[in-house]
Amino acid sequence: MRSCYTTILDREIHYTEFGDKSSAKFHVVMIHGFVRTCRDFDVVAEYIARHGDAYVVCPDMIGRGLSQWSPNPEGEYNPVFYATLISELLGQLGVERAHYVGTSMGGLIGIIALGFGLPLAAKIDKFVLNDVGPHVNPASLQRIMTYVLAPPVVKRASEMLTATADTYRGFGYNLTQDQVWSLLQPCIRRQEDGTLTTHWDPAIPKGLKPPPPGTPDMWSLYDKITRPTLVVRGEDSDVLLAETLSEMLTRGPKPKSITISNAAHAPVLIDEADSKALLSFLAESVQQ
Repeated sequence: MRSCYTTILDREIHYTEFGDKSSAKFHVVMIHGFVRTCRDFDVVAEYIARHGDAYVVCPDMIGRGLSQWSPNPEGEYNPVFYATLISELLGQLGVERAHYVGTSMGGLIGIIALGFGLPLAAKIDKFVLNDVGPHVNPASLQRIMTYVLAPPVVKRASEMLTATADTYRGFGYNLTQDQVWSLLQPCIRRQEDGTLTTHWDPAIPKGLKPPPPGTPDMWSLYDKITRPTLVVRGEDSDVLLAETLSEMLTRGPKPKSITISNAAHAPVLIDEADSKALLSFLAESVQQ
């Protein structure tokens, strides 16, 4: 893994990359969830790069992780701007086409880019939605926003580690302490008073606005997708409901699907079996 920085549209963006771009059989871009970071993909990206001879790039979206916080949160913390940043990043890296893997928010960015035909859409080959679809359960959305608007503040990292481990355990995950720490550590930062809190810009919610009148709904955008698509769902997810997945399978790209046992929102993709399944889908295009 290599940790890199670049400037896009006058914003400093951090990203990680895996594999040899010059000799790669295919390219992959992975986009994280709403207030997560690129480091969520460390394990699966390394696996795909190594076993698939692929080049994988994982950016921190603006306002998250090590990327710059936006000076214009109302205008830049939105899916269209995120899609523009991703497209520009791929252009800077000389990646003309890539498979797109999006977890939660990352998946919604992909639906919007493909549905509206944004510049990013022209660079997407295969499309993977990790535990998200055109309909997000309102109750789960409220749960997420409650957490985002009132993030935890603790004195010691061990407190955050214990709370995070308990949360994952409650969702059915059987993670080691090292695995929990690898998911947590990139998402916390120390404040001026010495306390620890989450590693995202508190102004991110300012970018959440209702769409203008006449904007197509997410199902209409999903129905326009023609790329080969895979939907990954956590068996216990309260974000991507089973009935939503069932409808997705009959509409739009008529995707393939994988359900991950003992996983809620969103599958962390750190088990080798999950990485193998994802690589199998992504590598099919190389064999065609």
